[in-house]
Amino acid sequence: MAEALMLGLGVLVGGAAVGLWARTRLQQAAARVVHLEQSRQQELQHVSAARRQVETLQKELGEARHLLARRGLSLPQRAPETLAPDAEVTQPQPLAPDGFQATQIVPRER
Repeated sequence: MAEALMLGLGVLVGGAAVGLWARTRLQQAAARVVHLEQSRQQELQHVSAARRQVETLQKELGEARHLLARRGLSLPQRAPETLAPDAEVTQPQPLAPDGFQATQIVPRER
């Protein structure tokens, strides 16, 4: 009888410990969900603000182009991007007879 009572008491204490552990884990998960939702809402606000800014800039650019067209001017065309030819093209040095290039140690600047 005493063993059954002790077993029941042990199960009760163990169940309480597991319940407390699970409750704290659920509270942590709920806090994470709230934080992520707040972050998502903040990012949505940033996105909508950025879109409004882009719309405003596009409208201003359109108005500026229209004004230039009325005055008979045009926007300067972009110059084509060209790559400057390399001044010199170097060939790799031949490998040493053992198959490895010579190692150069560059001292560190302090």
